[in-house]
This record gives sequence, structure tokens and C-alpha cells, in this order.
Amino acid sequence: MVGVSPAPSPRTARGRTGIAAEAIARRYLEGLGWRVVDSNVVVGRGELDLVALDPDEPGVLVVLEVRGARTRRFGPPEVSVDDRKLGRVLRAAWELARSGWIDERGLAVDRLRVDVLAVELAPSIGPDQGGPTIRHIRGVG
Repeated sequence: MVGVSPAPSPRTARGRTGIAAEAIARRYLEGLGWRVVDSNVVVGRGELDLVALDPDEPGVLVVLEVRGARTRRFGPPEVSVDDRKLGRVLRAAWELARSGWIDERGLAVDRLRVDVLAVELAPSIGPDQGGPTIRHIRGVG
């Protein structure tokens, strides 16, 4: 079964960071001409942050895991995508493909790809200076 999860809670610092990172990630992709098909998609026991079409690769549906951090205190945000998390995202992506969700939206998709978008809200140059940085890591799974 496919559904939409509730957005992260703005009541916690972690929730606020997640909300901000996903909004920045979405604007980044749309600015590059991507079509974001959906966000916060629940598939079985997994959740997909963003599902989009890459304009440079027709027929490729991209599942994007968005990782945000305010600082590098615990390292860059992408290091939190360990093998266990990647496995959950891959299982959810395949469940999405088998569920009929793609056909229901009339998408012409030949294959799936999983990318990570790492968003640093306050990069090392200092808080509130220079804006967020984004690293797009393609084809992680």
C-alpha cells in the first residue's frame, strides 16, 4: 500500500531541520528542471522523501533520500545514510514500482535510481552566511 506520511514535526529541532532540508532539496531539483512527482511517500514500512523525474535521463524515476544537518558536528549529513538505511530505501523503491503507483500517475518509467541529497543548512563558513550547501550523490543504490 502506498500513502503519504505526515510531515516531520516542527516541534523538534530535528523535525525543523528535516522540513527545511526537504524544502531546499525540492527547490534545488525544480531549479534544475526536475519534476518532483511526490514527497513523503509511505510504501509498506518505508518512506521515500522525494520521488522525481530526472530531465537529463528520460524514463528514469529517481527516489531521493534527503539528509539535512544544521552543522557538521556529527559529520556531513550524507554519512548518516548507512547500509541499513539504504536497504530500507531500496526496498521501499522496489515496493513502489510493484505497487502500480507509477502507472496510476501515467509516468513513462523504464528504471529506478536512488540518489542522496545532502543539505547543510549552516555550512562551515558560519551560521546564516552563504546559505545552505547541497551535494547531490547520484546512483547510490
